Amino acid sequence: MDKKNMPQDPLVDEWRARASDDERSIDAIIKEEGGAPNTACFLSQQMAEKLLKAYLVFRQGTHARVHALDALWEQCRAHEASFDDIKKRARI
Repeated sequence: MDKKNMPQDPLVDEWRARASDDERSIDAIIKEEGGAPNTACFLSQQMAEKLLKAYLVFRQGTHARVHALDALWEQCRAHEASFDDIKKRARI
């Protein structure tokens, strides 16, 4: 099924929009001299969590109510083996 005809769940869109907000904030922190790197790291974790949850909602209609990236990754990996590559890149 091509993406244009793919049914969209409003919750997927909401998680993706929130992650996009985090990304914009991270970019602003990094670009600003004197920005808080700890906050950028925190927002990076938040962005990853939201994107993993968006994927789970897309694939299974719901997501676990957890914040641990490893737990969310395991659930995503059950649907798609390419999540192994994502985890390898994230560790770098």
